Amino acid sequence: MSRRVIFAGIASAFLLVSTWMPADAGGRRGTQRSVAVLLGGINAARRAYHVRLLRLDQRLCRVAVAHAVDMVEHNYFNHVSLDGHSPFDRMQAYHVRFGYAGENLALDSNAVAASIALWNSDEHRRNELEPHFKHVGIAAVPRGDGEYVIVEDFSD
Repeated sequence: MSRRVIFAGIASAFLLVSTWMPADAGGRRGTQRSVAVLLGGINAARRAYHVRLLRLDQRLCRVAVAHAVDMVEHNYFNHVSLDGHSPFDRMQAYHVRFGYAGENLALDSNAVAASIALWNSDEHRRNELEPHFKHVGIAAVPRGDGEYVIVEDFSD
């Protein structure tokens, strides 16, 4: 199956998710909508590649939200926090056990645009399709300039 066909399928999944979900009212509802769009896109790609679908994990979501909020509050964008903690350090602090783990970051105007940008990056796409990963935590936190900080934390 060609990358173009997969991309078209993912774009269709994003459009379907965004059309049936309620209008983004900001705040928690907007964040939940963004998480649903991001998870739907990842799992559409995994389905197309015959990889087990990811389950949204609440502990990983807390890890992702904490990092996204920290980046917004302290105006930076990096896998390593200002206090020197890596994604793996943050997962361990939240008692997430893992043998395999990874993190994707994006900064974009909405979840659909961020998902497409992540898919178009070889390294980020590898994380989204990694067969060892079974769980994901996703955060989409708005900044004051209208952009969203997206964090996807993966584990086995």
